[in-house]
Amino acid sequence: MKNIIIVVLFILLVIYILISFIGSALVQRKIRELYLNEKYDEYLEYLDSRTCRIYVRDNEIEEYKYKVYLKRNDREHIDEYFNKMLNRKVDRNTKLQYQIKAFYYYMVNNGADRCKELFEEIKAYGDEDVTRQVNYLYEIVVLKKGDYIEELKKILKEKENDPFYEYVLSVSYENIGDMKNAKKYKRTYKEHMKA
Repeated sequence: MKNIIIVVLFILLVIYILISFIGSALVQRKIRELYLNEKYDEYLEYLDSRTCRIYVRDNEIEEYKYKVYLKRNDREHIDEYFNKMLNRKVDRNTKLQYQIKAFYYYMVNNGADRCKELFEEIKAYGDEDVTRQVNYLYEIVVLKKGDYIEELKKILKEKENDPFYEYVLSVSYENIGDMKNAKKYKRTYKEHMKA
């Protein structure tokens, strides 16, 4: 009798795993199809469906939605997305990744106030390399300063072909109106990004 119960439980476990695996694969396929066919309203509705929520984790659903918000340039929903993700109870590194992601979004999309706020939060983590890079982005890309050219050139002597430093150097030159050097470093950072 005991052996029969163990066999039945094992069979039920196998069935559960198969249903979960197949269900997850079908849901992921439907999400991908809707997105690739640009059926964004249906896609967002499906992401909120009970079926989807059974097989896909909440943070993945939010990431899928974010892709459509970006495509649509839907600033209101993007703001909501970042507010939600930044207020989640997650580990320190995950939170930092969300802060950096938000910083990059607002840096590119004219969100200087939000960038300043995020920069302060990023600084609080105490990671010197991350803070230094975000500081360059904030000062050069957001505030449009050109004060770091010599410092960046010095760094590039040590970190040859580093696309990050070539990018901020390109923007620095652009900020002071030196378009010749701006184009030069823009070309090299694009080449090194591909490498």
